[in-house]
Amino acid sequence: MLNKIDYTNLSPTVTRDTVKKMVGNCKKYGFRGICIPPTSLVHIGDSFTNTDFITSTVIGYPLGYNSTSSKIEDIYSISDFDVDEVDIVWNHGLFAEKKYLSLLKELSTIVDIATNRGLDTKIIVEEGFWNDNDLMLAESIVLDSGAAYIKTSSGYYAPARLSTVKMWHRIKVKAAGGIRTAKDLRKFVEAGASVIGTSSGVAIAEELRNA
Repeated sequence: MLNKIDYTNLSPTVTRDTVKKMVGNCKKYGFRGICIPPTSLVHIGDSFTNTDFITSTVIGYPLGYNSTSSKIEDIYSISDFDVDEVDIVWNHGLFAEKKYLSLLKELSTIVDIATNRGLDTKIIVEEGFWNDNDLMLAESIVLDSGAAYIKTSSGYYAPARLSTVKMWHRIKVKAAGGIRTAKDLRKFVEAGASVIGTSSGVAIAEELRNA
């Protein structure tokens, strides 16, 4: 199960040493990959380069209300770095205003640009803001955008919910937010999550090792 973990640190104080330690832990425990801020991607490379794990970063994080052009520029800005995937926060305001076609157009544009640059895409919809009907619609919009994954949360507002992961069955799901123990990991994987985003990867790995 550790190979489903995106070992995450999106703190504003991530340093070169932070990334070095994350890469070391990723290799040690066999995590799927790491997820770090865009400005920290410069630290992936040289002695840290490893094709055995995935490097991901975030776009429009954590609020999502950046303009479309800003999100696109952020995609271009990371193109020179060793990055494989981007977790993109969608425009919550467009969804709240029921401007679904505008939201789909924005997502499709960003996803196309990212995909053409060799990046897989995950769309963060912040499930804690929405009811079940909204979340079913959210899955449809993300699916139609061409994104590879839908993601539960930025981790800032509400923890991931098992019920949401079970509800989303037409697209791959990244569950993130509040997943801190081996029990949490197991439950979300069994619920159908393809990827688990957590900053507690080492604690979870050690818990499993000592079980």
